[in-house]
Amino acid sequence: MKRSLERLREWRRRSVRAREDRLREAGRKFRRIGSNPKRIQKLRAEQFGTDGYREHIISQPCVVCNWWPVDPAHVLGTRGARHGPEGLAPLCRRHHRAFDSSMTDERIMAVHGFLREEVREWARASWRAWTKRGGS
Repeated sequence: MKRSLERLREWRRRSVRAREDRLREAGRKFRRIGSNPKRIQKLRAEQFGTDGYREHIISQPCVVCNWWPVDPAHVLGTRGARHGPEGLAPLCRRHHRAFDSSMTDERIMAVHGFLREEVREWARASWRAWTKRGGS
């Protein structure tokens, strides 16, 4: 058992290194998050804010179906593109997956009954209201 676990760890290390090498050869940048708690905390603060806005978003029902619990969904760009908390909207898991999927807007409207732009506008309005209130 111990030997197989060691083999698995070595295989993971090799596969990560191989992926990094491929990205370097292609001229692409990559970032390794690792397990440094301070760095993870800093990245989460950049992505979700530190002033309680994420908790405010989680306390809201889903924008589409008024369901709980919700995920704080990044609807303006992506987390990797350095968009901060201003692009968060509360979406239940079902609608969060639909929003992030490759489905066309027409298909999402037919199946789930919402448009991506409506959710984005909700996020912008919510952020404006939060900053006016003095949250940021």
